[in-house]
Amino acid sequence: LANFRIGKVSPAILDNVRVSVNGAETVIEGVGQVAVKDSNTLVVTCFDPQSATAVEQAVRDTADLKLTPTRDGNVVRVSVPKLTKEYRESMVKLAKKAADDNKARVRRVRQKGITLVRDEKDAMSKDDTRRMEEMVGALSDKYSAEIDALATAKAKELMN
Repeated sequence: LANFRIGKVSPAILDNVRVSVNGAETVIEGVGQVAVKDSNTLVVTCFDPQSATAVEQAVRDTADLKLTPTRDGNVVRVSVPKLTKEYRESMVKLAKKAADDNKARVRRVRQKGITLVRDEKDAMSKDDTRRMEEMVGALSDKYSAEIDALATAKAKELMN
């Protein structure tokens, strides 16, 4: 949720951008340095001038960002749109989707934990098995609630 900007541009916006260079996919920091030029512009200075085209394409292809990069030699400038109401609402939707994805991960970990406890039921009493399952459930509920709280706070922050 830290990638969702509010007000000022941050290099973290490009953290999820994957660049395909020489047949391998890497994070954008692996092919260039990301810096803030001004309040609405990020600059990616590529280590290798030939990778600038791949960086430009990767930023453009990351659909959820809706950013427009321009290339000038080994430098890629990324113009970030002003925060309109529609853009803020789309960012809130993305934040909720990210929260749902993370809650699904927590549920998968919970299920795996319960499976591990049940696999060891011969080594434990029924009460211990039930207690361990309840502990796993309580932990997953706790982290799901934290994710919900973070998503709600981020949505409020984005809309103000």
